[in-house]
Amino acid sequence: MIPDKDQPQEALEDARSIVNILFQVLRMLSFYAEDHTNCQAGLMRLHKDLGNFLEKNEELSLKVEKNRLLFGDAVVYEGDVKDGDLAFALFRDGILELSFQNGIEARETQVFVGILHKYKVLPAEAEGDIVTALWESQLPHVHYEAADSIIETDSEGGLSSPGENGPIPGGATSRQGADIFDSLETLKQDPAPCVLADKAKEWRRVDATIFELKTEEIAALQEMVFREEERDATGEILNMMADILKDQQNKEFFDVVLEYLSEELQMALARKNFDNSLRILVRLHQIRKLSVDSTSWAYSKIKAFFRRASGKKFLAALHELWPKMTAADLEKAQKTLILLPPVSIGAIGPMFCEMRTSSVLRMLADVIVTLATRDLKPFETLLDTSEEDLVHRLVPLLGHMKDESSTRLLLKMTQHPGERVRMEALKAIMTRDLWVPEELVSLLDDENSIIRQLYLDYLASRRSKTTEGILLGYLRKKRFRNHDKEHLSACLKTLGKCGTTASIPYLQNALLKGGLISRFRTSARRKGAAMALLELGSEKARQVLLEASRSGFPGIRNVAQSIL
Repeated sequence: MIPDKDQPQEALEDARSIVNILFQVLRMLSFYAEDHTNCQAGLMRLHKDLGNFLEKNEELSLKVEKNRLLFGDAVVYEGDVKDGDLAFALFRDGILELSFQNGIEARETQVFVGILHKYKVLPAEAEGDIVTALWESQLPHVHYEAADSIIETDSEGGLSSPGENGPIPGGATSRQGADIFDSLETLKQDPAPCVLADKAKEWRRVDATIFELKTEEIAALQEMVFREEERDATGEILNMMADILKDQQNKEFFDVVLEYLSEELQMALARKNFDNSLRILVRLHQIRKLSVDSTSWAYSKIKAFFRRASGKKFLAALHELWPKMTAADLEKAQKTLILLPPVSIGAIGPMFCEMRTSSVLRMLADVIVTLATRDLKPFETLLDTSEEDLVHRLVPLLGHMKDESSTRLLLKMTQHPGERVRMEALKAIMTRDLWVPEELVSLLDDENSIIRQLYLDYLASRRSKTTEGILLGYLRKKRFRNHDKEHLSACLKTLGKCGTTASIPYLQNALLKGGLISRFRTSARRKGAAMALLELGSEKARQVLLEASRSGFPGIRNVAQSIL
């Protein structure tokens, strides 16, 4: 059929799309049973598009060449000259042209596709081919032209020809049929077959050895099984997806392919087949990258696929597998998981917290840190919505991140209601060597003494006017009670470690001054001030201590002499 002159390009594109869907359905049948939902979806899509085309154009006619299908003079499919290729299979069996008529029924489409699937690869001793199967199927709206006529036996057991019983069903024409038929007519006149037929009626014992396979037959069978097992179904599906994307058509079939890959990926993870899962994810990343600008519909579908693959239910099988994994398994698992989007942290985080094996913990920690570095929001959401036990295990991972967002989140975690969480957050800040003392002043009054001391150790780690100002301001404003003696002494000692000579006036006053009675007794403030002056280590600070050691008040003198 020549496309309508008013819309040749539209008809050509529609024809190319139909052939493309047919090719994809045939591929799908290689991986699923015919009644599988994915195959049925593909067949329905093919029949729908074919029906729409025929309603507009009445007929779809495709010429067959060795490895090509043509619509008019335009190539709508080009493959390889090899078994399994659609065009080559048609050419191999003598089909010259295929045509589909308006009114085709869904059953006809299904039967036609089934025939192509069954005979696209022929074994060495095949019993039938595409032409024979089409003739036997009697599809009223599917016609073909074949290079050779088909000779069949009639209902009485004799031979018939197109000349005796009318044209070959399906519209096949004969080019060699007359010569073949003449030879068969001669054979019918030979009485020898009749004699053989009579003898064949005699009962004979069947020799069981005729059912035994010969050595070469066994080898051929093993080779066939090996090829089937080695067939890379996933690779073919990924190539199919690339073909669909290239043509920018068949959105519905794209969904079918993604559904197949979803099942394959989940199965690969459950079986620790990380080679396959890694290949699927890598290729999908490539396809998503290619589809960002040219095919936004494909990009959104692949994005949805990755989100689904990142869910707890999808990754649940891994939970039982972690303790059984070797070092090689864990390495491949890590490469696989970091290809998931950061939202997968919601599923991976709880696994990390439930593991006890050190190698698994290290691997999952690396994965979470890598994913959170790309987008911290899912990690923050997990921290905000989880119980304290889970948050306590996850917060230390912030110590291995370097970006500003993770710093902000760490500071937020220092205000968490859970003591263990606040402590781990502060430790993570120290691990990262973050210097943000002014952001943590509230920890000086933390209800947990260990956290208070940890913060003082943090302040004491370097001399700074900032920390000196923080401590001086705190010491001057804070009203310390009897139960705060140790904390007061620790604050003064820390001031000596992080302060400068600017602190000496305050420390001198704390050591030498005070009420008359208090000068006769040792106090936490006086002892802390003496320790701070010693930590300052300056000559001026030493002079203050010497002065105190000669004081007439025993409380002052004893404190100074005890540390000099």
